[in-house]
Amino acid sequence: MKDLAEVPRVYADLRDFLLGGGRPANVYEVCDTVELKVSYRLRALQPGGQPRGTAGRLRAAWERQVGYHPVLHVHPDDVPEGLPLPSQIGATVLVPVYGWIPAGPLNLAGQAFESAFLLDKRPVGDGTLFMLKVVGDSMTDAGIADGNWVVVRQQEDARNGEIVAAMVDDEVTVKTLHREPGTLELVPQNPDYKPIPVTELTILGTVVGVVHQALPIEGRGHMGPGGEIDLSLLAELADAAAQARDAAGARQLYTALLQAHQQVSGPKHPDTLTAQYNVAHWTGEAGNPADACTQLVALRELLEQFYGPDDEDALALGAKHAYWTWQGGNVAAARDLYAALLPAMFGALGREHPFVLAVRAQFATCTALAGDVIEALRLFSVLVPETERALGADHPETLAARTSLAAMTDQTGDKAGARRQLADLLPLARQRLGPRHPVTHAARGNLIRLEQELRR
Repeated sequence: MKDLAEVPRVYADLRDFLLGGGRPANVYEVCDTVELKVSYRLRALQPGGQPRGTAGRLRAAWERQVGYHPVLHVHPDDVPEGLPLPSQIGATVLVPVYGWIPAGPLNLAGQAFESAFLLDKRPVGDGTLFMLKVVGDSMTDAGIADGNWVVVRQQEDARNGEIVAAMVDDEVTVKTLHREPGTLELVPQNPDYKPIPVTELTILGTVVGVVHQALPIEGRGHMGPGGEIDLSLLAELADAAAQARDAAGARQLYTALLQAHQQVSGPKHPDTLTAQYNVAHWTGEAGNPADACTQLVALRELLEQFYGPDDEDALALGAKHAYWTWQGGNVAAARDLYAALLPAMFGALGREHPFVLAVRAQFATCTALAGDVIEALRLFSVLVPETERALGADHPETLAARTSLAAMTDQTGDKAGARRQLADLLPLARQRLGPRHPVTHAARGNLIRLEQELRR
């Protein structure tokens, strides 16, 4: 796969295109003009230098957090003579890559550069930009891997928690800044490395983007113009398969996306974990609940290792494990998994958190299916008023819980009580859910049946 750095002085028309006619160039147009197969991509970071997608990693699985943009790697001989770097050209910015930066205050003017990248300006924003090549794996959890290039916005200070390029003892390093009264540390984003306490440092700038080499893979339907992985396109295809309920297709595409993220961002990155969750979910949807459970257990253990056993996403994986155990036919085991999980969920999220309420309803249902109708009646009797208080009387979760409570009341022999519950429920269900909704339909059918039985 060719790029400009590998073929010096071949793409003279790049200079003509960028500087000729005042036309506002963009990277995509440059690719077409020089007939270049793009082999590098930029991943933008949020303002403040934090990687996107760290909150709600798993249950926001269909929300794409990261955009990937093609970039061009330019050999120094192909940089127009006399053009100052960095240099904004149309909708792009030509950013120099420095292999060595002298100690002292940063002065990029006249500094020798190794090569340059032509970037889409929108993801990286304004300011004086330069780039450094990363050596080592101390920042893999932030999606910055060995051999990547980081895009740095030059500035002399940074906020606590930002990823910075800093000079310590005449050496440049990329780390997360941790600054509190009496504490100044450079913190790696890899649990294998310890924070570095410092007494003084020179901040060169904050990291606003990461450039990685695109990865050639087998297959069709997720390739970029040069045969490289287009992660954003691959994610869109996987999401489209999920929305179409194409379980086998979604599993296959999310598996390809997982493999790509493992290589690009590392096994601990939120995007990798999200893709791993999606693979497990669609494995279950494709009719393999046992395999889904195995994958979910492994992923939950990984999250507990990173974030602790009370991590919200680790608990969500535990609930999903119980669900697929239930769908696999082992209702008693699923009930036991829910019972073991709920105390931790109560402690971490509270009894009336919407997600916890949904898990409690699943636990009560499994309890009934396992044959303990009296206990299920007790669980639903407690759950209904708490769900109503948390979500509202006409919320679909409340109406579903009330339907289940009426069913348990019926199964324990109190047909008159079940009839009263359904008669109170049905008008709300019709108004809120509509006459053809499964909850409305079930409530109406059971009410008619109970009225006929009570008339006999």
